[in-house]
Parts: sequence; structure tokens; C-alpha cells
Amino acid sequence: GLLAVAALWLTRKGRVPKNLWLGRLGILAIPMPFLGNSFGWIFTEMGRQPWVVVPNPTGIPSLRLLVADGVSNHEAWVVATSVIGFTLLYGVLAVFWVRLMMRYAREGLPDEEQPTPVSSDDDTLHFAY
Repeated sequence: GLLAVAALWLTRKGRVPKNLWLGRLGILAIPMPFLGNSFGWIFTEMGRQPWVVVPNPTGIPSLRLLVADGVSNHEAWVVATSVIGFTLLYGVLAVFWVRLMMRYAREGLPDEEQPTPVSSDDDTLHFAY
């Protein structure tokens, strides 16, 4: 929030800020919403332990679900294989994404093509909604 206010202040009256620190902080601020979202989710789930659904020890038994009840009975190597597989898959996708973004950033915006005027003998409107 403070970075946005500083950038707004420095760009008032149409000026372009030439502060090196603002550019560097702007680059560092890009992943912050993603990190905040991820860490918020992680801390929420950590605080929920040992309950999977809701801590309801005296209520309806079907609502009382401990982590031990919610964990599947797969062996450790099956879980490790799936975690490693997904990590490799998303790692490869991340590499392709970064390469594509760098390529498009280097190429820049495409040149605008000027529309060619349609020559017509009759300048009247033939069809409209």
C-alpha cells in the first residue's frame, strides 16, 4: 500500500518518476500478493490442527474429524512420488512460462496496422442494427 501511495505521489501532474529505488521496490512487490495469500493459507491450516473439518468434540460425531481420521493409508513412497511428480511438472511449466514472458517482453508490442479504407461507389449506409 505504501509503495502505491509513493508511486502515486511521484507521478502527480503527469511526471515520470526516475527514482531507482521506486523501480526496484516495484519489481520486488510483484510476488508479494501471491506470497501473502500462500502464507495466509498455510498459517490458517496450521492453526486448524489437529482438526480437519471443525473442532466439535461434543457434537455430532460425523462433524468431528481428526487429521488421523482424514489421512489416507497410502505408503510414504506413493506420497513422495506424487509430490515429486507434481513438483517436476510445475517446475517445467514454470520454465516454459518464464521463457515465453521473456520472449514477449523482448519482442515488444506488435506494430499497429492501419485499417484500409473500403472504397465504395455508394456512401449510403446499407445495414445497421
